[in-house]
Amino acid sequence: MNPVQPRVGSVPFKLFVKRVAAFSTYQWPTDPDVAFFRHGAVEPTKNPLLGPDERFPFPGGVASQLVHINKLKEQRMSEKIQRDQRDAMMDKYSISLKKAMKTPELVKPDEEHFEQVKVENWEKLTEKSKDVMRAVEISSNSCPKLLRKDFSRMFPDVSVKDFSAVTVINLTQKSTHDMSAWSHAMEEERENLMAAFIHSATAICTHLQENGFWADFIDPHSGRPYLGTYTGATLFETDDAYREMGFKIEDLGCCKVLKHVQWGTHAFVGTIFTMVPLDHQIVKEIMDLAKEE
Repeated sequence: MNPVQPRVGSVPFKLFVKRVAAFSTYQWPTDPDVAFFRHGAVEPTKNPLLGPDERFPFPGGVASQLVHINKLKEQRMSEKIQRDQRDAMMDKYSISLKKAMKTPELVKPDEEHFEQVKVENWEKLTEKSKDVMRAVEISSNSCPKLLRKDFSRMFPDVSVKDFSAVTVINLTQKSTHDMSAWSHAMEEERENLMAAFIHSATAICTHLQENGFWADFIDPHSGRPYLGTYTGATLFETDDAYREMGFKIEDLGCCKVLKHVQWGTHAFVGTIFTMVPLDHQIVKEIMDLAKEE
């Protein structure tokens, strides 16, 4: 069994969010770039009561296959022309926030203000959670043996020669509801926990990639890699591999549930994979995101 690095003390979720925002350069978009373009006049539909339908020119409303083929070709050509015209107009009239920020006439942006906006945006992304004081915990360990055999299927674009260089980071959030007992309230909280994990994991992976390390995480909705190539291989939190990472898997007969060593079934875990040795400094920095002050 791979030794699990000691878990750092859990911290309030709001503090964790602020630390992640400062830790990564990844910035979540607030308002999307807006493009304005003109539409051409829409051709009114012909009324068959006022004249013959060109699609069925023969008596009795009959048309030959050749007529339909020609009409289809004309329709596709017309659509292509409209797309080309639309693209040309967009190139001419569109304006984006990024282009605007590069305009020399604009005042140089206040870096401190943008840093504050980034932190506020992170808080907005997690404001759906009613319990902002819930605990967050991070643990890390070498890739478990049970995951090594399916690693190439899970991440087909990644070649691993030495699994000692692969680190698995688990981000666990304490839940208000029992994750083993379904209810509408539990389902709503679970969705919020999933969203919070995806936001945090994306920022952490961005930081790792910017430092030259491959990183990806498991989408809790599908069990598949979130950033990598689509694959049929899946990993869910009830996989036996989590036993090697310090969790318990309880079989209830109808299903399996994950149990945290302290929080029991009041926990949601998300998993990040990265090509970084377990003892690397950058792993320590990630672990410190949940370090008690």
